[in-house]
Amino acid sequence: MTAASIYLPKVMRVGAGASAQLAAVLTELGLKAPLLISDDFMQQCGYVDKIADGLNQAGVTHGVFAHCVPDPTTDSIAAAITCWQQGQYDSV
Repeated sequence: MTAASIYLPKVMRVGAGASAQLAAVLTELGLKAPLLISDDFMQQCGYVDKIADGLNQAGVTHGVFAHCVPDPTTDSIAAAITCWQQGQYDSV
């Protein structure tokens, strides 16, 4: 196993309308291609589509992995990693 670096930026937007600012935050951080990770329920409720629509309107290339499960299993994590590897993402 190789070591990896995880960068946790000091930007946190919370409250009503915060998700609409995602494209601006990505730009602020110099990121251009996020992979949105969610579960099936959040996607079925339309929350993922709402965020994806905002990114589309801002011209931000992105992907969606919406197959997370509570207490993620190694299989669900492996599937998310495969999705990451198949894309050209720079953030999650």
